[in-house]
Amino acid sequence: MLEHNYVDLSRQVPGGDINSLPSNFLINNLLSLHDDNEPRKTEATCTKHDGETLKLFCQTCEEPICRDCTIFDHHGHRYSFIKDLFVAEKDKTLKLVQESRAKISALESTVESVDVQEGKLEENSRKVQQCIDSFINAQIEILKVRGEHLKNELQKPLLNQEKIFQTHKDSLFLSLGCLKSSVEFIEEALAGGNEVAVLTAKSQLSKQLNQATALAEVKPRDTISYTLVLNAPLNNETVNNLAHISEHHEEYKLSMCGGNFGQLNETYVNKVCFFVIAKEKVSITDHREFFSETPKRSMNSLDFAPSILKNCGQVRIMSPLSMNLHSFDIVAKKGRFFFSFFPEEIGTYTVEIIINGRYIQGCPFAWTVKGFVTSRKYTKMEDESD
Repeated sequence: MLEHNYVDLSRQVPGGDINSLPSNFLINNLLSLHDDNEPRKTEATCTKHDGETLKLFCQTCEEPICRDCTIFDHHGHRYSFIKDLFVAEKDKTLKLVQESRAKISALESTVESVDVQEGKLEENSRKVQQCIDSFINAQIEILKVRGEHLKNELQKPLLNQEKIFQTHKDSLFLSLGCLKSSVEFIEEALAGGNEVAVLTAKSQLSKQLNQATALAEVKPRDTISYTLVLNAPLNNETVNNLAHISEHHEEYKLSMCGGNFGQLNETYVNKVCFFVIAKEKVSITDHREFFSETPKRSMNSLDFAPSILKNCGQVRIMSPLSMNLHSFDIVAKKGRFFFSFFPEEIGTYTVEIIINGRYIQGCPFAWTVKGFVTSRKYTKMEDESD
């Protein structure tokens, strides 16, 4: 068994007990540094009562208070010591923090969604403005074409009138020239005493004089004037009724048969492509059924049987190189629109779809045609992979 030997320091230390020992300066400095490195809690003081520490928490006012506050501003209120209340409310506070963090994530997600919607709105605004420009340019082009037609319509009768006037003037100039020559000839003959020449020219001058008299009596026909008759002139009311902005409710999507819903796939030139406009994905069976029931048609247009007429729409496709505009009407079967197009140029086509008088969402579409296929082929309708 181990024996413990206890030392009586009071007997070992000269001059008395351990408290009488002299202090060690180095040890005291180390202890002082150690105390300085330890974080010290600074107690908050009351802003209303100088020197008073905030040790209480008023549960009535939900704020920390000091001892003097309980006598004056918070007299009669319900309060507790902060240390005691902290222990009781710590778990509740942590729960609130967790709930707040969840809400923060939800709010951040909502902000992102709003940003996405704002971006979509800006994109929609840009595309609608493009549609407006396209529509106005189309109307201007129609007016220009009509203006050229009216000018050509005016030029035809004007040319006829000018020919009549020119023929009349030619006859007058011819007669005038002959008459002047005969008069000059006879005057010279008379002045020279050439009796034979005078008698010979007299008969010819008499005939020319009669012809000139007849032409002079023929009055030029009255000038026919023309005027522009306005059958249906444009005015503010007519222009205002051409189009208007409306909320988009019909979520039609333009797709390529056999492709992803709402997307236009890149394809090759000189290859007939099939398209569908619908509010939801259309099965390949419906594609085949529709085109098998559709009668024979020319490329880039469809002539439908009256039995399947239901809704109406229009397709406008602008070629990338020649800038030719291919425009044709389409009709629906069971609320869906099908059409085919044969691209003959390489590049990016501009596609506009108008259903029931409205551009569908996403207009105008950019459709890329690339490569080169020597023979005319039809795209194979295959089931879309999952």
